[in-house]
Formats: sequence, C-alpha cells, structure tokens
Amino acid sequence: MKRNHASGIFVFAVAVCLGTVAAGVAWNGKIFVSNSKYLENVRNPAAIRNAFDYSQFEGEPLKIRSLKRLITGAQVVAHQSQVGIELGHFVTKGEGGRGQLACEFYNRVSLQFEGEGVFEFGEKPVMTVEAPCQVSSDINRIETIWIPHVRLMTENREPARTIEATYQDMAQVHFKFDHMTSVWPREWTLVSVRLYSDLSPGREVSISKTEIASIVDDPFTIKF
Repeated sequence: MKRNHASGIFVFAVAVCLGTVAAGVAWNGKIFVSNSKYLENVRNPAAIRNAFDYSQFEGEPLKIRSLKRLITGAQVVAHQSQVGIELGHFVTKGEGGRGQLACEFYNRVSLQFEGEGVFEFGEKPVMTVEAPCQVSSDINRIETIWIPHVRLMTENREPARTIEATYQDMAQVHFKFDHMTSVWPREWTLVSVRLYSDLSPGREVSISKTEIASIVDDPFTIKF
C-alpha cells in the first residue's frame, strides 16, 4: 500500500513538472511563455540570448529594440532554385506582461522588396511575401522564409503587371508582385518588415524603408 502511494505521488510530481514546461521555459530565473509545438525542433529552448530579451520594455523602446533585432539579425540563405531570408528572433512583452517568444505573440511575417534596375512609369516593381512566423532550430532566429524564384520566373516568363502565387508545398505562404514590367528584376532590396497576428487584429510591429536605412549601413538585398 505504501509503495502504491509513493508511486502515485511520483507520477503526480512528474505530471506537474511536465505541465510547467509546457506553460513556460525558464532561464536565469525568468519565465517566458511558450507553446511547446514551436520547441519540438529546438535543440536547446533555454539558449535564447539574454541580450534578445526585451520583455522588460514597452511602448516605443520595445518597438525600437524589436525592429532593430529583426534587421541586424537578418541574413540571406541561397539554395539552388530558391533564396531564403532569416530574421533575428527575440522575446517580447506578451499577454499579462510576461515574456513571450516573438513568433508566438505574432504568428505572421510580411516582407516587402523593391526590384532594382527595372521600372516603368516611375514605379519600381514590388514583391510582398507573407509567411508564418516560426521559430528556427536556433531559437535566436526566425525560420527561413523561402522565395522559389526559379519557379516563379518560369511560370511567369512574361510577367503580368500584377502576379499572385501560392504553392501547396509551401503552406500559408503567399507571394504578390506589383508594378511588374516585361523583364524580371534580378536584384531586390528589402524595404519593409511587418510582424503581426491574424488572430489578434491590431497586434503588429513594422519597420519602413527609412527606418531600415537608419539601422543598417548597406541595403539588405537578395538576388534571383
């Protein structure tokens, strides 16, 4: 009887511990809210750098740090027929004032680029990419957002003025091109980044072309 009672206590204790892990992840005595599905592929969920924890800020100071982290942590990843963009990830002030992973507080990313070297009627081509905001295997980075440029250009050899595309193998990713010419731009400059939630209207943070220029010395460009 005592053995069964002890076993019951042990099972209960394990269940409580697991529940705590599912609700939040701690490091250096701090807790940030985390949905465990985002951490399935994360090698070390406690490895996010303290320097990227902005949960103690709010208002404009929080916005400035968040946007700066997105851009200064950005990098381009080239892979055969597609090019990828990785953005810096961080911890923001979430619901109830608790720290929360940015990609759990916001669930979508919007990237806007301007085509270089080709324009008509005084307008540059514009590419907008809407994608899920997901945590990378390195929790300090947002999961790579891929642009299948070879596929896009092959399917639209003579671009229409406006092009929209989605692909079954790229779930919840949407591509839109505006002010296109008869020639595809081969170089694109990032002019806007927006994190937002399509589940909570009004929950968003964005950075403009001017703000990007004030953060980085050189334009952030990708090539097709």
